[in-house]
Amino acid sequence: LPHPSTILAPQNGTILQSHLSAGQFVQKGQVLLQLDVSRNSQQGNSSQLALGAIQQQLADVEKIRAQLKQDQTQTLNNLNDQLKKVRQINQHSIQRYFASQQGLSQMLKMSEDYARYLKQGLVNREQVNELRYLYYERQNAIENLYSQLSEQAINIKAIEKEISNRSNEFSTQLLQQQVQYNELIRQQAELNAN
Repeated sequence: LPHPSTILAPQNGTILQSHLSAGQFVQKGQVLLQLDVSRNSQQGNSSQLALGAIQQQLADVEKIRAQLKQDQTQTLNNLNDQLKKVRQINQHSIQRYFASQQGLSQMLKMSEDYARYLKQGLVNREQVNELRYLYYERQNAIENLYSQLSEQAINIKAIEKEISNRSNEFSTQLLQQQVQYNELIRQQAELNAN
């Protein structure tokens, strides 16, 4: 026969919401009451305060994530622009290097011609020596240009590495923020369940 039963909650708390009325029949497993098991202090309800703090933390994490994404975009764009400019300078230097190599080959041919002209008496020793001096000077300039090309290649590799490192750093930071965000969501759900 239907009869009243005393039902005890597993924890002390305050009834927030009742899902039944007096004299109503109930089924096994039916939700009867919603309890607030949090404690109240001078600052207010501890669960509500904790939920508010978590919501503020979630908002802060979202701001940090948005700022990180913005910083990532700006930093990587700047580094890519720098890499593009260095590559353009490098291409120009390569063109100058090959043009100088061609000029040096022509100078070498002229030097050989002048050596023949000297034997024929068409030019004097001073003119031949001056041409040789210019040849060695040009050769030295080409070697300096080659050194610049090597430095530019090293600089390009360094910028490419910097892009990769910064990209990885931002990805790691964003992942850490996502983990923190997920943990806060879990804590929020736990508090709501309580």
